[in-house]
Formats: sequence, structure tokens, C-alpha cells
Amino acid sequence: MNLYKHVALQMGITVLTALTANGLAWSSGVEVDALRSGTAHEALFGLDVDAKRWVSVGGSGAWLQSDDRGKTWVKQETGTDLALLDVSLGTQRDVAVGQMGTVVMCRQIKCSVSNIGTVERLMAVAQHASGDMVVVGGFGTAFRSVDGGQSWQSISPDWQSFTEQGLQPHLYDVAILDNGAIVMVGEFGLIIRSSDQGVTWETLHSGAESIFSIEISDSETAYAVGQGNTVLRSMDSGQSWARISAVGTSNWLSVRSSGAGQIYVAGMREMISSSDAGEHWESVNDPTVGMLWFASLQVTPTAGQVLGVGQAGTVIQMRSK
Repeated sequence: MNLYKHVALQMGITVLTALTANGLAWSSGVEVDALRSGTAHEALFGLDVDAKRWVSVGGSGAWLQSDDRGKTWVKQETGTDLALLDVSLGTQRDVAVGQMGTVVMCRQIKCSVSNIGTVERLMAVAQHASGDMVVVGGFGTAFRSVDGGQSWQSISPDWQSFTEQGLQPHLYDVAILDNGAIVMVGEFGLIIRSSDQGVTWETLHSGAESIFSIEISDSETAYAVGQGNTVLRSMDSGQSWARISAVGTSNWLSVRSSGAGQIYVAGMREMISSSDAGEHWESVNDPTVGMLWFASLQVTPTAGQVLGVGQAGTVIQMRSK
């Protein structure tokens, strides 16, 4: 059964399990520090960081910002009580997306709320240095803006060419590479790419399990994770993908690498790490990780810290021992 990622998280499912319930081989190579905890019903779904700010968004229009590396967090008014599921920080604007086609655009402390022309849930947003933005979401939704979010144009593929019976897959994550190529992932194991700003698309991967998160850049190595303990790796800049073995049993929700072959993958009450680019994996040994889900990971651009946000408004930081 396909896991509709953010629907499951949005429901606020709370299942506390013993750390040994999944029979995991715990790792001694990673330390986890809790930087913030909220109420039992608070949920953080999206996270982005730059050299000065850490921002997380979540349920009921929540927008939390830290300017002191996670020591304190300030809530910012967004003008909506709909859940925000992802956020992207930019030099000119910060953008968050969420339920009912909602887009929140913030410049410093001023935010505006708009709808891009759909009632579908928006799962992810990406910005490019040129100012281009792309958002993706439920039932094949994909929009692009070239004017700072003032107007949006659909760049959804002709799904008849990509899925059986033309089914419109939920799209869970999106990335814009330095060269302007757009990569989207979603149901049916889809990883698709456009090299012409969404005019045409090509399939890079397909399969049975949904893909929930991708980390891809113009470097050769890329990763994607998803349903049913799926961990994919590309060694040729995303042109081809292969499933690699990983410990754990989770539906993985986010993947990030912090350099020198160190990778972290987060999911539902599980987290795994690799220090050799995915050749070997260990489960992260920490009570917080074993009791909560974490929806988004990010790496700070300067210190290379790996951060995660998720259930109960929790923010954590991981580091290798």
C-alpha cells in the first residue's frame, strides 16, 4: 500500500516503541543532540538552512526561525493556519508551501499568502540562483515561477507517457540543479528530469515503491529514498539509479549527505547513517530517534552540521563521534 507521505504525518500519528522493537543493530558512530522540543501535537515537516538562519515549517502555518544555531527559536506569523510542508530560503525571498495550494512568501519579517491555482497539497519547493522556483505536490502537480512567485505556470508532464493508464502520481520532492535542470520524484518510483525548464521530461527511474526525498546536485553522486526501506544511489549525476542495501525497515522520508561519504536517512522512528557513501549502514542509537518520526534533514553550509525536524516540534542535530 502506498504511503501518502505528508497525509500520514499530518494525522499526527504517535506510536512510541521500545528501542529494540525493530531488532536494529544500533550504531555507536553518531551522536544526537535535541535542540528543541514542542508539544505532543506539534509537527514540523520542512527545514532549510543558510549561513545565518535555520527555518522550519509545520502544522497550523507554523514558521520557526533560529538565528543562533538552534539555541533559540522565534515564531513568525505566516498569515495561514494551513499546514506548511516545505520551505526554501533564498537571497531575495523565502518560500513555504503546503495544504490547498498554499504558498507563503516572506521577505525578512513580512509574509504574504497566495494560492498558485490548485487545491492540491504542495509537498516541496525548490529555488534556483536565477530566481526560478518550482513547486510539486499531489496528483502530478508541478508549477514553475520565473518572476518571484507573482505568477505560476504548470509544468506537469503528460502523464500518459510516464504512468500506466495516465495516472497522476503524487510528487513528493523537487530539486533544481545549478545548470537549471529540474528533477522531481514521487509515486511509482518515479525520478524524472527536465533539461528545458519543464517543457519536456525524461524518466530516470521507475518502480513499485514511492520516492519521498532526493539529494542531487551537479556532482556525480546522488541519493533518493522512499517507501519500503528504499535507498537508491546514482554515481553518474542522476542519469542511472540502483537500489543499495540498507539496514532498517522504515519508509524513509529524507536523505542528506554531509561530505566525505557521510549520509543520513530519516524516517518513522528510525534513522540510519553511512560513512562510506552507502556501502555500509548502521542504525542511529538514540531514544529520541527511536520514538519519533523525522520528516526533513538538512546540512548547514558552513559547519556541515546535519539537522532534522519532525514529530512533537522536535529539532535534532547529528554528528559523527
